[in-house]
Amino acid sequence: MSDQQQIKISVLGAEYKIKTDKDPSQIRKIEEYLNNKISEISNSTHIASSLKITTWTALFIAEEFLSYKEKTEQHAQKIDDIIKKIDKTNLET
Repeated sequence: MSDQQQIKISVLGAEYKIKTDKDPSQIRKIEEYLNNKISEISNSTHIASSLKITTWTALFIAEEFLSYKEKTEQHAQKIDDIIKKIDKTNLET
C-alpha cells in the first residue's frame, strides 16, 4: 500500500486537506488549474455566488474532458486501423 500524505490546497479562499498518495506537485498543478478556471469563469460571467461559480467551472471542465476523451478515442481508432493495415500487409508478403 502506498504512503498517503496530507496536502493542503486552497480553492476560492477555502482551505481543504487532501489525503493522497499522489505526487504533491501534481496536486499543486490541479489546484492551480482549478483556481485559474474558476477565475476565468468568474471574470467572464460576473457570477457572485461561489456555488454557482464552482458549478459552472465543473461544467466547463467536464466539457473539456469529454472533448479530449473523444479526440483520444478517435486517435486510438485511427491507430488501430493503421495497425490492422500493417498486419494485413505483413501477412500478404
